[in-house]
Amino acid sequence: MKKGLIMFLIALWIATILIFLRCIYRVIELQGGYDGEIANHEASFMVLEGPMIFVAVGLLTAFHPGIAFGDLWKVTDWSLRKKSASSKEQSGV
Repeated sequence: MKKGLIMFLIALWIATILIFLRCIYRVIELQGGYDGEIANHEASFMVLEGPMIFVAVGLLTAFHPGIAFGDLWKVTDWSLRKKSASSKEQSGV
């Protein structure tokens, strides 16, 4: 396996774990309702809410699957913009 793909899979695994931990925290937090002790503890909220998502998104941005798949990404001929009729004629599609 290519090193880029391995790095992407590791980043995906870590991001999934971080988001799962955040979900567990949210369930525990709201178990006592909005007036519960955990729901009103700002320090745990600030550590376990935003940074988990921020790190997960950062990992998936840094180790984007497009980088992992390298030249295979180009084979798909994918584009954000639709090809116009004149460009399709030129490319023979």
